[in-house]
Amino acid sequence: MKQIPTIFYMVFLLSFTLFSQQTVVKGSVKDLISNQGLAQVAVTFEGTLISTQTNALGEFIFPATVPYGEQVLKLTKIGYQTARYPIVVNAGQTLDIQDMILSLDSTDDAQPSGRLNFTWPMSSEGEGVLFAQGSGMSFD
Repeated sequence: MKQIPTIFYMVFLLSFTLFSQQTVVKGSVKDLISNQGLAQVAVTFEGTLISTQTNALGEFIFPATVPYGEQVLKLTKIGYQTARYPIVVNAGQTLDIQDMILSLDSTDDAQPSGRLNFTWPMSSEGEGVLFAQGSGMSFD
């Protein structure tokens, strides 16, 4: 008879421990060339509305409930190629995905490259005229 309260207590503690474990998905995103963390990368469970952003160090953590099983994390940032990483999320475990890589999007013509290409063609009077190309700016 004295064992019944002990068994009940052990079952209670075991169930409390099982339900208190939280599933966590976290990680980091880096630039392919510089190997530095990338800030403001959108990290999304593909096909859902569950999303978060990386911090200044390129780190992220999903604070809410995440879907279990085979998933795809989609990484997007303006000026970079979209990347997809297949993952497996198990209930009650922490999934830590470090150093996911994004590379610059060389086909993104809508974004300024940060570089100006200057040319100085000479007019018939021998005066130089300044032209800027690739800056997204105009000089009127």
